[in-house]
Amino acid sequence: AVTARGDKRRKEAMEGFYKPDFDALNRYGWTWSADDSVDENFMDLAYLVARNSTCKDGHMGCVLVAEVPAGGGTAALPTQLGRVALCTINTAL
Repeated sequence: AVTARGDKRRKEAMEGFYKPDFDALNRYGWTWSADDSVDENFMDLAYLVARNSTCKDGHMGCVLVAEVPAGGGTAALPTQLGRVALCTINTAL
């Protein structure tokens, strides 16, 4: 059983963790292209992120995207659909 005292300790421990500023993620000059599909746009970003990796074993990167409906990635749209939740290289998520 979890006690109120245990919950308080857990909350206090979590307050010290760094909360990343997801709006300041490095996108390496990437901008939305109305000529490409939603999938192509975000794959382009993933490619840019991976190419900027400094890993000795190969270029590795990850882009997590939110708020794109299932099956909604094939259309070319004039404005960005969804949002980039996270970009990272050379690090565990």
